[in-house]
Amino acid sequence: MVDRTRCASVSMCLQLAPGAFELDAEGISTFVPGPDVDEWELNEAAEGCPNSAITVVVA
Repeated sequence: MVDRTRCASVSMCLQLAPGAFELDAEGISTFVPGPDVDEWELNEAAEGCPNSAITVVVA
């Protein structure tokens, strides 16, 4: 989950978890669910986000 109010469009998540995030039309990161999304990479993206905008929720 990406908190849109905290995302500053730094794009660190796109580097740390390629394929799991994309920038929307406003330049805000959004999560893109898919079969190839790696949980380790998601955790790295959450930890690497400079604004702590990413929360990993395990279902």
